[in-house]
Parts: sequence; C-alpha cells; structure tokens
Amino acid sequence: MYSESEHPWFAWSYVFALVIGGVLYAFCEWGIFEQGWRLEQMLPFVVMIFTIFAILLFLRRCSGTYFVREDGIGLEFGLTGWSVCFVYTDIIEAQPVDIRWIS
Repeated sequence: MYSESEHPWFAWSYVFALVIGGVLYAFCEWGIFEQGWRLEQMLPFVVMIFTIFAILLFLRRCSGTYFVREDGIGLEFGLTGWSVCFVYTDIIEAQPVDIRWIS
C-alpha cells in the first residue's frame, strides 16, 4: 500500500479571500449602518456575505489536501473534496510515468 499527501498552496488563497472580503464587508456595512439604515434593510447584504463565506469555506475544506493512494486493488488521487479512483481491472492500457512533487 502506498499513500502520500500534500497541502496545496492555492487552498490558502480561499482563506485570504475570506479574511479580506470579511474586512471589506465590515467597513461597507458599518458605513451603511451609520447612515441610518435599519437592520431589516441590511438583510440582503447579510445573506449575501454568509453565502459567499460558506462557499469559500467549502472550497477551502474540499481542496485542503492533495493525495495519492494505492492499495493493491486500485489507485485513488485528487483533493479532499473531489477525487478519482481507478480499479486495476478497469484499466486497459497503461504506461509508466515518473511522478515527482514540485516544491
């Protein structure tokens, strides 16, 4: 059995986008609130930011780890949230390939 995993650098871009978006959103909402808007008028903005945050958190969770696993029956590789699995009996033709992690 073979198993290797890495944490891709691009997964952190979702976290940075989430933090920057949250700060910008807070400044915009504070400006709107100071102008006298009531809470029920800000409801669309609140729903929108929670939706965006949920999507970014989902993307961060799904792409947090890249892995390659071989268990004698098949080969599985991909990201935490989406991956591909090949059973050896389904493979018709294969060629050897040298795979290296790029740092």
